[in-house]
Amino acid sequence: MYQKLTKQLEFMGTGYFDVGNVRLGSAYNWFSGNAWEGFRMRFDVASNKHFNKKFMYHTYLAYGFNDKKVKGMGELFYLPKKDPRQYWALTYKNDLDFGQRYYGEISSDNIFSFAVRKPGIPMKFMNLAEGSFEFFNELPNGFSVKATAANKTYTPLANLLPANAFGDGLKD
Repeated sequence: MYQKLTKQLEFMGTGYFDVGNVRLGSAYNWFSGNAWEGFRMRFDVASNKHFNKKFMYHTYLAYGFNDKKVKGMGELFYLPKKDPRQYWALTYKNDLDFGQRYYGEISSDNIFSFAVRKPGIPMKFMNLAEGSFEFFNELPNGFSVKATAANKTYTPLANLLPANAFGDGLKD
């Protein structure tokens, strides 16, 4: 009884719930909306602490009913050593980007996103297609090295200058 109540309270507070080795949610991102996509649905699946101590994954698929586009993200994380720490991370994302970076699970596509928006300021929409690979290695003396290779393509969608407004850009 106590464990069931604890899981229900945790789900209400965080929006996540575990099913075996898989974490579903956040439920707060399942339904949202904005002026570009209209009604948006998103579903996340990730590994939880019971899946594997060295390997983690997270992915989501989203669909906007106005723009009729499927969006998503997938990431893999491998931790071969904990002390000194070493990891490899591989990520691909193709989704709307709101030009802001939030750390720690806060995103712009949740049911509370309009509650904190200032009135009278048009929301800017751009699509981000991004792939990245990251390697991190901590040395025994406390110093660390992090190498990242990334490719990003931004496509303006609404309330921004169109891409052709900047001419041909840098070309070889």
